[in-house]
Amino acid sequence: VNENKPAEITTTETNTSKIKYTESIGLFSLDYPSNWSVRQGQNGTHSVEFKVANDQQSSELGDMLQIEMQDNKDISIRYNAESLKKLGYLVSEEEITIAGIPSKKIKFGLPPQSVITAYIIPTSNIDFSIIAVSTVVDPLKVSEIETALKTMTIDATKIPIVIQELNNKILDANMKATLSNLRPSAEIYYDSKHSYAGLCSSSGDIFAKGFNEIKLKTDSKAKCTNSNTEYALSAHLPEDYYCVDSTGFFGKVASYHTAQKCPPLFTTP
Repeated sequence: VNENKPAEITTTETNTSKIKYTESIGLFSLDYPSNWSVRQGQNGTHSVEFKVANDQQSSELGDMLQIEMQDNKDISIRYNAESLKKLGYLVSEEEITIAGIPSKKIKFGLPPQSVITAYIIPTSNIDFSIIAVSTVVDPLKVSEIETALKTMTIDATKIPIVIQELNNKILDANMKATLSNLRPSAEIYYDSKHSYAGLCSSSGDIFAKGFNEIKLKTDSKAKCTNSNTEYALSAHLPEDYYCVDSTGFFGKVASYHTAQKCPPLFTTP
């Protein structure tokens, strides 16, 4: 699934008061009240946000429920009860069953105005959970949310697909940072040699360390060329091609470079 392409929102009206939402590849589904609105979440293809209708039916962002899959390490850091208490929040925890799975509900904030509730639902992969985060305060709307969550079903066969995409996203971010950091290290090399000659085959310096990391993480899907006055390095990351060169350019490109400069993102037929 291309992270840059919005996922198709799939809903099916089940009766006059409920609508069934199905995640883009079928990872999970649930029935939600027909007066809620739904959109793709901002955290990726497999994230969804519901606007839980309030009594005023405001057009503002309003009370939100967001559902996505996250790494348990991130969840344990962000929703650690002791850490939240040290920040001055009131915190409560309880057990709750969602999708037939024993789950955890953690509520924290400064009531009555500011409360966040996180529902953490374990999956068949011990490293990842589905998490539903709500900013709803109204007890009646909280009850609506929990009723909707209890209709959730999870397709375990889709979990490896989402995990691979999440891992690719992390690898992409790490490799982009490494590529970007090669620009100053290439200039350090040039300042010491007064030339880019030998840059791509160098060893023991900062540039070589970064280049070797990129080759390792991309299964050698990286290319580096240099002359005395120019260099370029491009790599095929999980989602796109990225490139850096001696002009200071860093960004997404259409393919590997063929000279000592990064190619354009779009080519003219």
